Amino acid sequence: MVVLAALAASFSTSTRTQVNLARNMVAAAEAEAIADAGTVRAAAGLAATVRQGGLRADGTVYAWAFGGGEARFVIADEGGKIDLNAAPRTLLADLLEVAGAGREGELLADAIIAYRSGGLPEGAGQADPLAGEDAGGGAGAGSPFVMVAELQQVPGMTGPLYRRVAPALTVYGEQPEPDAQAAPLLVREVLARRQNRTQAEPPRPEEIDPTPLPAGPLEVLAEGSFARRSPIGIFTIHCEGRSRGGAVFVREAVIAGDYGGDSPFSIRAWTQGRRMLFPRPGEPDPFL
Repeated sequence: MVVLAALAASFSTSTRTQVNLARNMVAAAEAEAIADAGTVRAAAGLAATVRQGGLRADGTVYAWAFGGGEARFVIADEGGKIDLNAAPRTLLADLLEVAGAGREGELLADAIIAYRSGGLPEGAGQADPLAGEDAGGGAGAGSPFVMVAELQQVPGMTGPLYRRVAPALTVYGEQPEPDAQAAPLLVREVLARRQNRTQAEPPRPEEIDPTPLPAGPLEVLAEGSFARRSPIGIFTIHCEGRSRGGAVFVREAVIAGDYGGDSPFSIRAWTQGRRMLFPRPGEPDPFL
């Protein structure tokens, strides 16, 4: 009787564990599906201009109820960012200095130029085995940056500095200067510093798009900088899906708009990102 009772208790515990694992897997799959659906919803919202009711690509945080859960997403215009492969050394140095690198910004800018042109010493630029997935799988030193995460392989780049400058960088801009009308706040600060240095005329107030945010099934959790879109038509979508059970999945996608063609948009990158829009258990919701 004692042996049978022990076996029954063990079997019950094992069954309960398997049920919990299955429930967690279902919740994770549900969160991923919501995140992917939210990403496609965000991409579809870029098919129209803001004046036509389309979505902003300026850091505005949107919420969308879907599948019994919720998706939160934010869109960034790659044309307003500084291109790692095309930006001049002075622009990179200014960005690093504004981001807090101080005097090291000049040296880091030289290292970035050397990395993309093949001037690093042998062995430099190899991925750090402890850096995790964010170290990237780029082509390595001596070739253009394949992804922004590859910047972590440049000697002298620290984790905190990388996290500050990464949202202002791109590898899809293909232009030496970012579009000021679509630039995030950090890039605008860099451009303003450069304008003051050259005593150029600052942007006129009417260049800022005054169009109100669209109303509809999407809830606006936080407004962005109200900048216009750049003409290159490439955007990064950060979307987080939360299932009914509370599981969260983060999708990072880079899309190029080809609206009106055979497909509405093409995908340049489709990866898993880091959570930043949904609070973790026990933390207050920053958007409520």
